[in-house]
Amino acid sequence: GDRALERAGDSAEADAATARLRTAVAERTGSDAEASTVSHATTFGVARSRLTALRVGRVLAIGDAAHEVSPIGGQGMNLGLIDAVTLAPLLARWIRYGDAPPELAAWERARLRAADLSGRLAAANTTLGRPHGAA
Repeated sequence: GDRALERAGDSAEADAATARLRTAVAERTGSDAEASTVSHATTFGVARSRLTALRVGRVLAIGDAAHEVSPIGGQGMNLGLIDAVTLAPLLARWIRYGDAPPELAAWERARLRAADLSGRLAAANTTLGRPHGAA
């Protein structure tokens, strides 16, 4: 996916984004003076990437090291927290018994599916949050 969260775009796109933000500030605050303090605005693209595997031998990746999701709705943060909470008991068993638990493969598949789903949801939410025409 697109690695940059912030798109530079051309100057016309930046000017349009700035105008939209100034209008929104003026409407919400009722103050043209406040709106005039907006010097520039940028738009965000959808950033999404993930590892193809979360485990290689005894090395595991979770959270942002394993998957990147655009910062909308806290999905990336929640993915990382769920990675950690669901991995912890498996790691405890691994340490206690000395062998990787067989459920580790299922955990990895489930977490990769969750990252894919969250990425798709973030992309949809980002698209829905953008200005659209009257139609």
